[in-house]
Amino acid sequence: MLGKLKRTGARGTASGGLSAKELLSLAEAAPTETGAATTPEPEEDTIDDGFADDPISLTPPTAPAAKRRSRRRVRTVNTLIVFAAAASLAVGVTFAVVPKPARATVQRLSAWLSDRSTGSAVQVDGVSGKADAQVSVSPAGHPVRVVQDGQSVLIEDLTTHQISRIDPSQLAVSGSVVPAGAGTRILVGGGAVYLLDPVGGTVQSLDPVTLAVSGPAVGAPGLTAPLGDAQVAADGTLWVADVGDGSLVPVKSGRAGTPRQVGAPGDTLLVALAAGVPVVTDTTTATLHVPSGSGDSVTITLPPQVKSGGTVLQPPSTDGPVVPVLLAPANQLVLVDTAHGSADTVTLTAAAGDAIDAPLTAAGRIYLPDESSGALLVYDTVAHRVLDPITIGSGPGPIDAFVKDGEVWANSPAGGSAVVVGGDGKAHHITKEPGDLPGGPTSSSTSTSAASSPPSPSTPSVSVAGPGDGSSSTAPVVGRNSPPDGGPTGPTGPTGPTGPTGPKLPPRGSAPSAPSKPSRPSAPPSSTPSNPPATPPPAPPASPPSSPPVPGPTPTPTPTPTPAPPPPPAAPPSVQESPGTGDVVVTFTPVTSSNIPLTYHLVGAPASATVSPAASVPGNGGSYRFDVKGLACTSTPYRFGVAADYANGSATTTAPVGALACKAPGAVSKVNATASAHQIDVSWPAAAANGGTVTYQVSYSGGTTQQTTKTSLSITNLPLNKSYTISVTPTNNAGRGSAATTTVNLSNPGSYNIYRAWQFQLNMRKAADSNSASVAVFPLTPQNGTGVGITVLCQVRGGTAADPVDTSLSGDIWDYATWNGHTGYVSDLYVNTAQSQAGNYNSFSSPLWQC
Repeated sequence: MLGKLKRTGARGTASGGLSAKELLSLAEAAPTETGAATTPEPEEDTIDDGFADDPISLTPPTAPAAKRRSRRRVRTVNTLIVFAAAASLAVGVTFAVVPKPARATVQRLSAWLSDRSTGSAVQVDGVSGKADAQVSVSPAGHPVRVVQDGQSVLIEDLTTHQISRIDPSQLAVSGSVVPAGAGTRILVGGGAVYLLDPVGGTVQSLDPVTLAVSGPAVGAPGLTAPLGDAQVAADGTLWVADVGDGSLVPVKSGRAGTPRQVGAPGDTLLVALAAGVPVVTDTTTATLHVPSGSGDSVTITLPPQVKSGGTVLQPPSTDGPVVPVLLAPANQLVLVDTAHGSADTVTLTAAAGDAIDAPLTAAGRIYLPDESSGALLVYDTVAHRVLDPITIGSGPGPIDAFVKDGEVWANSPAGGSAVVVGGDGKAHHITKEPGDLPGGPTSSSTSTSAASSPPSPSTPSVSVAGPGDGSSSTAPVVGRNSPPDGGPTGPTGPTGPTGPTGPKLPPRGSAPSAPSKPSRPSAPPSSTPSNPPATPPPAPPASPPSSPPVPGPTPTPTPTPTPAPPPPPAAPPSVQESPGTGDVVVTFTPVTSSNIPLTYHLVGAPASATVSPAASVPGNGGSYRFDVKGLACTSTPYRFGVAADYANGSATTTAPVGALACKAPGAVSKVNATASAHQIDVSWPAAAANGGTVTYQVSYSGGTTQQTTKTSLSITNLPLNKSYTISVTPTNNAGRGSAATTTVNLSNPGSYNIYRAWQFQLNMRKAADSNSASVAVFPLTPQNGTGVGITVLCQVRGGTAADPVDTSLSGDIWDYATWNGHTGYVSDLYVNTAQSQAGNYNSFSSPLWQC
């Protein structure tokens, strides 16, 4: 019995607890003592807490004494269940108590899936593949995003951008927040909830139960706007890509940790957790980084197609070191092995041209949601081959796919089907609308469902258990979008309930039927005896009597139907922005339902900008785009919205990610370099500005990077006789262009000969001084002739040297030279340089450089 209670109790806990009837049925189905003896029950400390790998006990069979104790526990459990059932009935019927929101553990091996047609989220058992609970979360038709981990289930309405929390213990929605920043995102993991504002460059912690702000926001100086991709690790640490700084920053407990440099400022960075280790894909440089706190990061070079301008997608996390990176629309899959630093490319030829979403990994397989076919493509990384696709069942369309508890979930939010794939690769097909579900409207109820009369996003409908028969009815809560009199909130007003025996009530808002009037006599009743008189009564007068005639029953008038209000305005499904050269192009997907708007217009353009088309575009056709010109190339993206205009209002969708009004500059084609003593003068052709002001970063080996807006620069104070690699990179607020490099050997050698050393041996010294140690000895030269040849690298002023025989020979110029594999200093008195031959022993000789 207790084993059965465990298997059902996990689901009951997540969906608000077992009903009284379920408890009674369990009590009646409890095994007898004989049955208990044949099936050993677990000890108390093995009851599933919602996080165990297996909700069924793994305790080995007990000894006979333990079996007797097990039988006693079974009798105790049966008694407790009966009392619990009675108490549940008494409390539920008499008081209708609804518990306060609490942080209940989300059932493992289950997930919540969105159902756009009903505006609800459905909980599905991952073992059986069956739906077992339902909660209304948004107006029907609104696209939503479900963010869930083992402890939190959050719902983001992508139309209103309101974020709410599902309380699994009550099967209700509690707590809500409307993100204020542009592109603000919600992230959960490890029991933590974060609100990420990429434009503002801040991270805010939220209370996991109430979604209230918890502590101060984390921003500068720890984070530099704009922020990019982010993921939450199992310990609750948020790893966020700091695009403004080109780094990966951990955030936890209200503060930012030490950043890990993974790219240059402005690079496009994608974050993933490879077996719990944060990794970053830099699509600007086609590299993948595995950073570490010690600074010894690993960098893996990816195929150049990664930075070819297409879409690059990767999973938020993987269960192993291999990170699949999808290159769309080419549909090439790059398998990056972060453990061995390698990358292999697989071409998905069967899905050429299909719209494929970010890949997912589980148990050695890679799953790719193919929205063009409505299926999951499967690649086996062990066998290195493509497996048969897994059809979801709702046809082509959007797919919400994720991995939870080692299982892959793929949901068709606009359809009624989903699929869950276990670790063995077997798929369970799911019907999200099987009928009556705890928390959802029952099939026998005539109450208006969430699909026909959606609640306000801020005050969703809460399903409350009804007394007696255990059925449920949707109790609408009046909110800011609901009429104060509780009238209709959707296209059709709610229909009054039909009582057990009474007639059906008229629709709310219609006039009630007038009751029939009773008949009354034509004259007052007589006070004489009831016996009739002997003389007949006189004939009636010709004129009408003074008293009115007795009316008959009044027919019931036909109630005048209340005209159905027009449907609420529907916002465009999606809005995207593309950067231009001084402009931003805004494209959007038109409303595809029957509620076609009259026009669309752009929202958020600055007054100084020029919008084309200037006014609007028609709702029933045309080019669904706006070109916003006259914008500055700032470091802050422009974020626009598109409003669908109706006769009864408008609805706006804002682009989830903004765009800059410029693109990265063009490439520097080449670098010209001219060397002189201790200096290299470099110049280059101007790069295409692409809407921004170009700044050139000039770097060289062993030196500090210098910046200039000009197309030339002098690098000074350089040591001689060294080779320098010089790179020039164009940058603007949109990113970096391709760099050009050149290599310069900073030396100016000259070939000369030894002379005048015919009476004594001449030394090559270690330093420019006659008293320095000898490095080499030159052979004697012929009298009035030249000796061996040397290579003079440069000249330096040193100690004064004097010829021991000819006292007129004296000077302080030394030649730094090489000869016969030796390098050292030779007095210029004995080298036939120009100034030495002219008798100027204290002057440098051109064209030799000074050391």
